[in-house]
Amino acid sequence: MYIDGVLEAPDVDLYSPGVVYQTVLFSKTGMPYGEHTIRIVETGTRNPANNDWKNRCLITVDAFHIFTGLPGDATLANLEVAGFGISPDFDPAVTEYTLIVGNAVQYVTILAQTNNVNAKVTGDIGEVSLDVGDNTFYVAVAAENGGACVYTITVTRRSPDVFIITVKSMLAKIAKPQQIPFIYEGPGPVEFMSSNTAVCNVTPDGILLPLKAGIAVITVSAPGFPKYVFAVTVTA
Repeated sequence: MYIDGVLEAPDVDLYSPGVVYQTVLFSKTGMPYGEHTIRIVETGTRNPANNDWKNRCLITVDAFHIFTGLPGDATLANLEVAGFGISPDFDPAVTEYTLIVGNAVQYVTILAQTNNVNAKVTGDIGEVSLDVGDNTFYVAVAAENGGACVYTITVTRRSPDVFIITVKSMLAKIAKPQQIPFIYEGPGPVEFMSSNTAVCNVTPDGILLPLKAGIAVITVSAPGFPKYVFAVTVTA
């Protein structure tokens, strides 16, 4: 007797002095859920009491009785937002996830796959639209035995990025720092650069440091926006 190619019972004796039915000759428990292949092979041996050589190779099986406890696995094998990485990384035992996307992202696609092929998935599967701010989506899994599990993904769509500098030029006096007036709301850092640091340097947070009389050109850049360029005139 082979199950899935593995010899489970090498000496099952089918001999009976008379015809009998519904007699259990072999059983196996604890098999994993799914499809299995059973193969019965005649070995060429016989019970010493069997004198009916004509029927020595006749094997008759009148029933297979399969006991199926309905699987209770209501977990997912995979959950993802196509093209993005959710946080934390997917784990079937973790049910809450987050994702932050830029304002330009108006739709995302949620994909889910169950561990048990017969479990059912419902909820926010496929393409879903995003409002600005937090968007919470639910993916529910129902097992065959009625068990259930709900996964959530909260996708935060950022507000539109803003980058404004309100000056075209600036005047500064030696040794009197002053802040470059700007407004920035976005995901990356603002960078400041001076063309003449001997005349006027600039700190990473946009403070001018006038050092001596002259003119310096300041360049301010932020991710996704054109650069702002203006001149600073330093006097005594």
